[in-house]
Amino acid sequence: MKQFSEFFPIAAFLLALYFKDIYVATAVLMAATALQIALLLLLKHTVTTMQWAVAGMVMVFGALTLGFHDERFIKIKPTVVYLAMAAAFFISQRFFKKNLVRATLGAALAPPEKTWDTLNTVWVGMFVAMAAINAVLAYFAPTSVWAWSKMGFLVLTLVFIGGQIYALRAYLKQAE
Repeated sequence: MKQFSEFFPIAAFLLALYFKDIYVATAVLMAATALQIALLLLLKHTVTTMQWAVAGMVMVFGALTLGFHDERFIKIKPTVVYLAMAAAFFISQRFFKKNLVRATLGAALAPPEKTWDTLNTVWVGMFVAMAAINAVLAYFAPTSVWAWSKMGFLVLTLVFIGGQIYALRAYLKQAE
């Protein structure tokens, strides 16, 4: 259920955009995001800090898009999210000595410390690259191309994670 809920708002957004326009799709995204959070809370699932932050950004950028009737706000939201994620990974490791990749995967993997640092840096690079790609598409591509690129970002992220899992397979902890 929780994994499905991650994709629900973007799927609702794309469906609304296909049948209507960016403004209706933005309103649908805002409603779907609020519903996502409400359902997670209702089902007693943990809503992560990142989910709260993304939901907040959806509401702020969505309200700006609808209030000013300017699609640039919702189109730049993913860039802000990706840069915030890159900053979180970088700052947490650099200044607080907390590796967010390790915090997420540490129970399942046991690579050397240097590998954790490298993984964290690679994630920072991926988020920065995705932010740059989104910014270019947001400003220079038609709205339909920008919107459907979200599916490309999803596939890119899944391939990226799959590549890391493959590369780290030797460090998987064996079931006791």
